[in-house]
Amino acid sequence: MQAELQTALFNAFDTLNLQQMKSFNVPPVTLHGVGALAACGPQAQSRGLRHLFVMVDSFLHQAGMTAGLERSLAMKGIAMTLWPCPAGEPCVTDVCAAVAQLRDARCDGVVAFGGGSVLDAAKAVALLVANPEQTLGEMTEHSELRPRLPLIAVPTTAGTGSETTNVTVIIDAVSGRKQVLAHASLMPDVAILDAALTEGVPAAYHGNDRD
Repeated sequence: MQAELQTALFNAFDTLNLQQMKSFNVPPVTLHGVGALAACGPQAQSRGLRHLFVMVDSFLHQAGMTAGLERSLAMKGIAMTLWPCPAGEPCVTDVCAAVAQLRDARCDGVVAFGGGSVLDAAKAVALLVANPEQTLGEMTEHSELRPRLPLIAVPTTAGTGSETTNVTVIIDAVSGRKQVLAHASLMPDVAILDAALTEGVPAAYHGNDRD
């Protein structure tokens, strides 16, 4: 009797521990080092991508920081459609506009180049374009969704970690509420961490901000 009780207690503790357990995942491919941005073209080519939808922080694009990315894609003969993301946290309206532009351009993959806001927007776009029958607000972590478009994340700030998570945060401009979605499909295929991209970026763009 005592042995059975002990076994039952251990089973109960094991069940509780499993419920409290957290998992940690990283993108299938994580590249890092000064100059790692040059790998974007080869990574896209190895996945059979021919036309990328490049979502970029508008400030970084105006500053000419996407030049290395554009060279890397051009060297592999990969076309790109550029989408400058508005400043601030991404909203549903902007995400939907990006989805429409991606469809019109017939892109087969997405690159996110910027801070956490750009990366979050790109995750949502890559997922929504493959699942047009659902809105972001209708999706949950348990939703059965079609695979999103291939996604390459190139963070230019340190702090948000969006390039290594399966979470996106998008604002509903009407209600002002944040829509938080965690789903396995949101994890980028590739994260490229190039320290050179953070050089010369204003201090306000670093740390635990969303931009």
